[in-house]
Amino acid sequence: MNKRETIFINLLLVLYMTPLILSLYNYVNTEGTGQDIEHVHVIEPWYIWEDQECFHAAFKLARELQGPDYIFTWKGNDYTTKYKEEL
Repeated sequence: MNKRETIFINLLLVLYMTPLILSLYNYVNTEGTGQDIEHVHVIEPWYIWEDQECFHAAFKLARELQGPDYIFTWKGNDYTTKYKEEL
C-alpha cells in the first residue's frame, strides 16, 4: 500500500467513525442523568471538503471519499457528487 492509499484510507476512517464516536459520547454522557435527549448538544461532524476554497476541490474530495450517490454541503449549500451526465 502506497502513501496516498494509506492517507485515503485514514480519511475514510475519520469520516465514517467521527459521527459514531460523537453519538456514543453523547449517549454515555447523558445516560442516567435524566436529561431529555432534546436538550443534548450534538456536535455536527466536520468534513474535509467544507474547508475547500473552490467548488471544484470540494466536489472532487466529496466524490472521491463518498462516491457518486452522495449529497454534500459546501458553503451552506447542498450539492450532489454526481456528474452532470449522471443526473
